Order: sequence, then C-alpha cells, then structure tokens
Amino acid sequence: MKDQDVYANKPKVSVIIPTYNCGLYIGEAIRSVFGQTYANHETIVVDDGSTDDTQAMLAPYRERITYLYQENQGVVAARNLGIRQARGEVIAFLDSDDVWNPTKLLLQIEAFAQYTKAGFSFTNYLEFDEAGVIKQSRFDERVHRWLDENGDGGTELVCGWIYRELLQGNYMHTSSVLVKSDVLEEVGLFDESFKVCQDHDLWLRIAQKFRVVCVNRVVCGYRYRREGLSGSAESRIFRWNKDSLRVLEKHLRNDSIPRELRSFVKGVMSRLCWSVGWTYFSWNRFKEARRLLIKGIRYRPLRGWYWIFWGTSFLPVRAIEKIRFIKRRLSVFEGVAPVGNVRPTNSSHPEGR
Repeated sequence: MKDQDVYANKPKVSVIIPTYNCGLYIGEAIRSVFGQTYANHETIVVDDGSTDDTQAMLAPYRERITYLYQENQGVVAARNLGIRQARGEVIAFLDSDDVWNPTKLLLQIEAFAQYTKAGFSFTNYLEFDEAGVIKQSRFDERVHRWLDENGDGGTELVCGWIYRELLQGNYMHTSSVLVKSDVLEEVGLFDESFKVCQDHDLWLRIAQKFRVVCVNRVVCGYRYRREGLSGSAESRIFRWNKDSLRVLEKHLRNDSIPRELRSFVKGVMSRLCWSVGWTYFSWNRFKEARRLLIKGIRYRPLRGWYWIFWGTSFLPVRAIEKIRFIKRRLSVFEGVAPVGNVRPTNSSHPEGR
C-alpha cells in the first residue's frame, strides 16, 4: 500500500469511460469529469467499436482525453484496456451515460487521505432519466445497516469491512467507485468471462483484503434508459441473479471464501438458484429449471419448496399453470426474493441492460 503522503498530496486519478453507441450521452459524462473541483485527473475513453456518432461527439474533447478504440469485445474488456493505459495512483470508473457531481472526486480523495488503509471507495447515487430524478438515493436498507454498524451517525464518511455484506449482493454502482491502482495490481482486473456482475466479482476480491470507505452523499447519477433495456424486468433480474450465482460459484470453487462463511454463502447461492430456476420454470424451460432447483437443493437440502417444484416440473403444462397460480398466492414465497445485483452496472452496453 502506498504511504499516507501520496493520498494527502493530490494523487492523479485516471477516469475510465467505456462507451458503445452512446453518442447521445457521452459528452455530458465527459463534461461532468471536466467540471470536477479536483483537478489532478486524466480521462481515458475506450470506444468498444461504436457504430453510431460517438466519435463525432467526442471530437470537441479529443485534445483533453486519451481516446482508445477496440473492436467490439464488451464493456469488461474496455474497462480493462483503460486500466492498463492509466497513469494515476487511483482509478475511477464512469459509464458513458452516467454523470458526476462536481465534488465527487475531491470527496473520495479526501476520504482516502483520512482512511489510508481503505483500498477502495464508493458513494451514494441517484437514478434519473430525461424527465428528471426518479429516485434521490439508491442506497437500500442493507447499505444503511452497514453504515449504521460501521459509522457513528455523525459523519458522511464511513470506513469498514464490507466483504460479508457483498457476499449477499452488489451494492456499489460502478460509476461511484474509486480503487487504488496498487490494489488492482494485487487482486487483478475485471474478469472478462462475466458479461454481467464482473464488478461484483472484483469488489469481492478487493473487499476480502481491504477496507472500503463510503462517502454517504449523492454525488453520482445513474441514467435509467428505457430504450436501452433488453427485455422485461424479470429477464434483467434473471441475468443479474444468474451471473451473481456464477460469481459466488467461482469464489467457492477457488477456495477464496473463508470456511466460517461458506454455509452462509451456500444459503445465498441456494436462494439465487431458486430465483433463476423459477424464472426458467415460468418460461416452461423445465430442464433448466430442474438443473437449478437441484443445485439449490444441494446447497440447502431441507428447503421443501424446491423439491415440490422440481417434482412439479414433470407434470403436464396445464397442471403446472395451476401450481404457478398457487405460488403467486402463497406469502411464504415473499421470503425467497431475488438477491442479485441492486442495479445493472454495464449501462452503456446493451448486454448490461
């Protein structure tokens, strides 16, 4: 870890902006970086093979940014390319349709200066669209619980360990996160085998070794784009939960989850198996549903409802329709809600929508 003086003396921040066919919004994202009150930063835009007017929209800013182009490989590869080209002691991420408030970088660099052992930082953020603010704060009760447990209630800065909380789901929007460069050198970059939830995987790897400092202030804006959403809300939750399960399976398989947390993690994975399996079930894809339900049973053998729906999947479709109706009516299922990502974080790529 670099010494305290580095973070007290204005370290350079490398801002990584991956973009794909986001010409309509990329200028606003870049201007929100140029408007930062913290001046020591560089902006790296990685164009992942855009076919719209993205390059034309970037033209007014080309002298002030580092522009990189790659054939379409996805947002994860684009972020990693930007990180490899970065020269800063701190890496910041900004999706090309999101925006920052002017004080975001300053507040987080000051947080690093105060909490020198923290390896990364995140902030609160709002959700907006073309009509205005949809939700003023995207922090849910789980984040607030962590803030209460690790803070004194009288400060916007809260520092602590968040690994166990992240095992339950990803609470950090990528555009709000800053990571120290030497931390990434130690834990590695984004895993390019994930189209969704690659940020969850990386935050887990960092959080297992380093504390996180949260700036509990809304200084980041997540843009909700209706035209960019691929499929229904159910299908999006399905994708997040499916890859959240893959993330936890990877960490369990790599033996990186401490022994004392494995039972807890298997409970989370069992609920994810239920969520993904039920979605397959509702789509009449019974073979996939059975595979997920059996996997969930292996993690938690005593969950009787999994056995019931596994057996039900062999029934005629007309009988299954009646079971679905019963499922919607039984309040017992309210305790088996999806536990995946709070919000998609690959917002500038269709695959992340």
